[in-house]
Amino acid sequence: MDITDIPQQIRTSLKYSLRSRSSFLFSLLGAMLVCGVAFNVIYDFLYSHIYNKKDSHYGPVFWVGLLTACFILPAVYAILSIIRARRLERPFPPGRFGIAIAPFNVISLDPDTLGTSSKLRALDEIMTQLFTAQKRFIDEEQWSDRFEFRFLPPYVRILGKSDAEKRWRVMKALLIFSGQIVQQSGSGVLLRAQMLGLDTYITVDLPNIDIRLLETFLKYFVLSTAAYTEQKNGRLSEALRFYTLARPAAATLDRMANPGGTSTTQNVDNSIKEVQQLIAQSPDA
Repeated sequence: MDITDIPQQIRTSLKYSLRSRSSFLFSLLGAMLVCGVAFNVIYDFLYSHIYNKKDSHYGPVFWVGLLTACFILPAVYAILSIIRARRLERPFPPGRFGIAIAPFNVISLDPDTLGTSSKLRALDEIMTQLFTAQKRFIDEEQWSDRFEFRFLPPYVRILGKSDAEKRWRVMKALLIFSGQIVQQSGSGVLLRAQMLGLDTYITVDLPNIDIRLLETFLKYFVLSTAAYTEQKNGRLSEALRFYTLARPAAATLDRMANPGGTSTTQNVDNSIKEVQQLIAQSPDA
């Protein structure tokens, strides 16, 4: 092990530790071993350069440092990881549109292509892409302060609509994203995403994980769901604003997913007209 490899080795040893109790224990033991080896490498390096000796002397300082590296540091890291994971599951604050992204399940229909380690890498890669895409289009907008994204801990599993509804209610979220990454034999990778919001549950299949199409769909779905939620809560002016913001994304989605079609755009236009009528009928109008 090279000194420059130590931080990466420690990070890797606990990267997927919260997926289950057994994996957490295994990763914690692995982290203890990696930290111990890392401390030994660093101690030998510093001792030989400070004292200009080939062989290191393993006295009380070494053993105290080794015990600290092997037990205290991994334990502290583990506790902080658990606390951080629990915080990600807390309810979203009032007045915020909370969007929770659950870890996607990786399904292999081609066992020779996707092994256990590859599953973890694929899971990590697609979730990073999803999170990056959503943060990009939200953070660049003026209305981004109303939304909050959370990447749920690795042990969270949403296996169907009922699981998503429970998580949606507990977290008081606007949307819950979940789904599967399917490695198909000879036909690439399929991303199947489920999105649950108020009175809404949608499943979309994206062959070969078209991130650009997914980004457009998410932007439309986030804005239209926020608009519908505001409409149901009686905040009509905010509903109209979000429907108006959703319309360009709807038009883009029609061009990309359904060339020549206008169904998504028409749905938004109908919602805008409905909200405008409600505003006109309002006593305060």
